[in-house]
Amino acid sequence: MSKRTQSSTNFGVQFRSSFPSFILNLLMTFLMWLYGLAIFIPLSSLVSSPLSLTPIVSSIFFVATMYFLVRAVLDGKRTVDSYVQIAPTKSQSRLLVIKNGGYGGLVLLTGIAVIPLSWWIHPVFGGITLVGIVVVGMFFATPLIQRAVERLASHQPRRSK
Repeated sequence: MSKRTQSSTNFGVQFRSSFPSFILNLLMTFLMWLYGLAIFIPLSSLVSSPLSLTPIVSSIFFVATMYFLVRAVLDGKRTVDSYVQIAPTKSQSRLLVIKNGGYGGLVLLTGIAVIPLSWWIHPVFGGITLVGIVVVGMFFATPLIQRAVERLASHQPRRSK
């Protein structure tokens, strides 16, 4: 067995083990996020008390969602990395697009899950989180944008006769 085939087999096993775990943690993240935003946080705003319960309940769901989200992002990173290793190598730039696209998707997933919960804690936290997600997302999106611009620039305009 060649070294490339053995390495590809190891990454194939890693992909098959990390992908179901990624999906499970993603589902748990979604359920915690959904129950928090759709049920418990609105209910906490209806409770009449001298102390606002909404930031407290939001913080609890933020921590619970972050637990599953961190696990999902780590499994997602392992899944993307192992997929890039076992994917057919037509070109190195295509693998870079797959890898950065996967990482960008994980950043987008993190933003979708974190920003609304942090906004319920305090609007300033939501704004800071939004700026952080945009900066990190642009870090992974820059190679994708650069490749798209290069492809557009390499096409010659058609001349009419």
